[in-house]
Amino acid sequence: MQKTDYSKLRTKVLGIIEGLALADPDYNELRRLLTFCEGIHTNTRKDGSKEFSHQLEMIAYAITFHAQLTDPLSVYCAILVHDVLEDYPEERGAMLSEFPSVVDLSTRLSKFKDSSHDEDKYYGYFASLAGCPVCSIVKLIDRIHNLSTAPGVFTEAKLHEYLLETEKYYFGLIRECKLRYENRSVYENLKFVLTTQVNTIQALLQPLPAAKPPEKGRVECNYDSL
Repeated sequence: MQKTDYSKLRTKVLGIIEGLALADPDYNELRRLLTFCEGIHTNTRKDGSKEFSHQLEMIAYAITFHAQLTDPLSVYCAILVHDVLEDYPEERGAMLSEFPSVVDLSTRLSKFKDSSHDEDKYYGYFASLAGCPVCSIVKLIDRIHNLSTAPGVFTEAKLHEYLLETEKYYFGLIRECKLRYENRSVYENLKFVLTTQVNTIQALLQPLPAAKPPEKGRVECNYDSL
């Protein structure tokens, strides 16, 4: 996936937030939260992009269906903090002090650290996400962006594991949320994108068919020699 220029992406997202703040002053707090989280996510992603570009890309995508979200401000806040307590648990105190209203969102979105991938824990984690109309959307957008940057970065084995996890847990999350919440169109949108990504990556991972031997009397053209 082609990387978006970080400075342009940041300027674009901040410009949209400033526009939203003209109608709803509460969005000024979103800008302050963005600065706080950007100061925490200062590392580099596996694809070589800045760590915080992940959150900015997620917000830029979520804004495309702003009018369909029942609580867009909370969705954008949850996007900004979704990895903070999972990756930087030492920041809990600062978050409690500066932005106490988002701590619960960050906590719910923090995946447990368990290399065994215990089934009960995984299903429990996604059941908890399904119980939150904000966190469920953020988790799906998170997976969409991660899948978009995975090819060329993850090994084939890791990609297969990622796809299996997506099919096993994420589509189930969508089904559950469509039954619970009124904004079904958002989940349908996310389902379509996830399905397309999974099918595309699966096609890339399939071995190419063996080349057919040339027909008798037919000359094969080797383009490398032209």
